[in-house]
Amino acid sequence: YEDLPKLLLAFQTSVPRTIVEKELKLTYNEHRELLPGCATYHHIFWTFKVLVDGFAYYKPIVEVDDTFHYGTYKGTLLVVVAQDETNHILPIAFALVEGKTTEA
Repeated sequence: YEDLPKLLLAFQTSVPRTIVEKELKLTYNEHRELLPGCATYHHIFWTFKVLVDGFAYYKPIVEVDDTFHYGTYKGTLLVVVAQDETNHILPIAFALVEGKTTEA
């Protein structure tokens, strides 16, 4: 997670028109005291414009798949995928979230 800012910046500088949205949340210590100048990622979304543009050529059905992180950093990686006319699975967008919720 410490390298995420570098990774997202690399996406944005090397892949034209990369779309990145992120939401930070305040960080508290074990005594519920705010840690000044410290924030963590709450949600991160990214996609590449070329994938969004290519969606016009995909079948009109998308699926969301997920995988869970275990260990030090918890969370869920969501991947939105679709199929092209030759049934190849193609990614559309990616997101890191805290986990599945009933609102999602």
